[in-house]
Amino acid sequence: MYLIVDTETGGIGLDKSLLSVGLIFADDQFNVISKAEYLVKPNDSVYVVEPRAMEINGIDLIKHDKVAKKYKDTGNSLYASLFLFGDGGKNKLVVVGKNVHFDLTHIWDKLISRATWEGFCSYQLLDLSSVWKFLEITGKVPKLQSTSLGAIADHLGVEKGEAHTALGDCVTTLNCMKELQILPPHILSLNTENKSCFAETY
Repeated sequence: MYLIVDTETGGIGLDKSLLSVGLIFADDQFNVISKAEYLVKPNDSVYVVEPRAMEINGIDLIKHDKVAKKYKDTGNSLYASLFLFGDGGKNKLVVVGKNVHFDLTHIWDKLISRATWEGFCSYQLLDLSSVWKFLEITGKVPKLQSTSLGAIADHLGVEKGEAHTALGDCVTTLNCMKELQILPPHILSLNTENKSCFAETY
């Protein structure tokens, strides 16, 4: 079973606040089994954010604070979900994301320890960025000018979730992985309708 993960934060460093966590539990064909989005806040309700990050994610902290749950409460809910879908740790979940190690470091730092997390999830990650780079190197997909999540989704022609929301980006990542799983190699490199996506080569 796959666990697609994404987060929204107040910035890059671990000193910045974690603001939301998106999760999608999916079967081996990337069909959705369950999904959730946790809106979270520091246990002391003191946020540490950067203006640029808040501009990108569009989160209104005043509205956010009214509905967000504290890290410790969210950690308990997350543990329950991992226990349920990971069959108590008997079947390790394969974690999927886009630059997902960043998301995991914030989750481990604020919600649930890495040791506890890896009791339910495999330490081996399936990262869309690495998958795409490998396919590019092996000639299965073209070199794009941008390999952002949105750019990859546009090239593959898949439906996108709401951008820069944790659950929305999980949806987009899942749809990209599902498409890459089912498309034969010769189809992957033929989607050239939007030529602006491709880097020029000389």
